[in-house]
Amino acid sequence: MNILKIDQPTNLITIYNKNNNIMVIIHNDMTIEYGENYNPDETAIRFWESIYTNGKTIKELKEEIERLKEYKFMYEQLCK
Repeated sequence: MNILKIDQPTNLITIYNKNNNIMVIIHNDMTIEYGENYNPDETAIRFWESIYTNGKTIKELKEEIERLKEYKFMYEQLCK
């Protein structure tokens, strides 16, 4: 189930409720479209949940990249 989806080319951000219904669409031209299921409190919660979840994922990916760089360096040292 999507919480936040980044679309192209017309929708920049789409925020869904727990039933996967659209609450808000922010278009690339920064216009905002409110869905039938719009609830400002739930929308804010879903937005920040997504930021937290994706931020955590990005941090984990950066850590994995650093580990891979270390492995590559060790491999290159062994191959000399």
